[in-house]
Amino acid sequence: MRVLKTVVEAAVPVLFACLAFGTMRAQEPEPPASPAPDLPRFLELTPCIATGAQPTDAGLRQVAQKGYQAVINLRTPGEEGIDFDKERKLVEELGLAYYQIPVVGKDPKDAQADEFLKLMEELKEKKTFVHCAAANRVGGFILIERVLLDGVSLEQAQEEANKVGLKSEVLKQFALDYIKRHRDDGR
Repeated sequence: MRVLKTVVEAAVPVLFACLAFGTMRAQEPEPPASPAPDLPRFLELTPCIATGAQPTDAGLRQVAQKGYQAVINLRTPGEEGIDFDKERKLVEELGLAYYQIPVVGKDPKDAQADEFLKLMEELKEKKTFVHCAAANRVGGFILIERVLLDGVSLEQAQEEANKVGLKSEVLKQFALDYIKRHRDDGR
């Protein structure tokens, strides 16, 4: 009986700690679960912007069913695992607009970010799904968009970009430098 009492006494503080941690965690917003594998890394960032990695045909159908009206693809011709003509055709058959801005992850260009921002501004009233192969490029470009167009803090935009899939230091630094050069307040 004494052993049982000792085990219970030792377990009670652990139980309370777990409950407290669980309560704290429940208060933090968690990104919605991706309906993978058809929509890998899918994240509805705002009511009008969703991001993800390369969707399957079924994933693109899910995007349409969710009410999205446009798809922006940041992949480049020649990348494995995508047939641009097939993707464009399916997206357009589903009644969505299709755009492609080919971004090389190791060498993003200001002109590509400019084009992305212009397109996101034009589509601001439409639900838009942005994807690349792994959501890394999307994370970098969304970081820029969220600060410069949506006016969110750099800190919040960086957290979002990480959730989206930003992993590359090259893309992160490109985004931060681009923001610094184009921000109205000069910060």
